[in-house]
Amino acid sequence: MAGRLGRWLMDHMNPAGFMVGPVETKMGDHGELTMFIPRCYMHTAPGDGKTQDQACVQTCKGACEQIFNVDTPAHMHFEPHLPDYSCTLRIKLGGGDFQTV
Repeated sequence: MAGRLGRWLMDHMNPAGFMVGPVETKMGDHGELTMFIPRCYMHTAPGDGKTQDQACVQTCKGACEQIFNVDTPAHMHFEPHLPDYSCTLRIKLGGGDFQTV
């Protein structure tokens, strides 16, 4: 029940959705949550393109990976897919590094 409720909440009330737009979520085999952002709102905002790329790499990826690292209860890993304005975010709860496949 908790898994279904959590999935519904992420699909319908995702707190990141207002910043990045629609998000596709799935649970991984090793207890990690994967979020795919097909077209990030930060990149589709008016601008020269360079500003948005820097925001992605420095703000989203850089800051979050520094704050939510392997030593914290929620470890995050961003994989930007530039220049198509999408990214993949993996979140692992409980600390530790991600499983490699």
